[in-house]
Amino acid sequence: MAEVPWHVFGTSRCPHCGSEVPVARLLQGGHACDPELQGAHELAQLDEQVEALHFEIDEFLRSPLGRKQLAFVRWCREHRD
Repeated sequence: MAEVPWHVFGTSRCPHCGSEVPVARLLQGGHACDPELQGAHELAQLDEQVEALHFEIDEFLRSPLGRKQLAFVRWCREHRD
């Protein structure tokens, strides 16, 4: 395959390590991720997912259904044998 000049496509972030890489290199498979960058990028993605989960739980608990279910859980705790 012929070498494509990087300026044809510009740059983009690698989806695996997050580093800025010429798009032509990504398309040709010529980019090798740095293991440390890849690990840090994966941890950052997991942090984002945990933050999104906390937001979704908070939104649910503020909804009418969430408030009902939370009230039921509290009632069950109070009336345990």
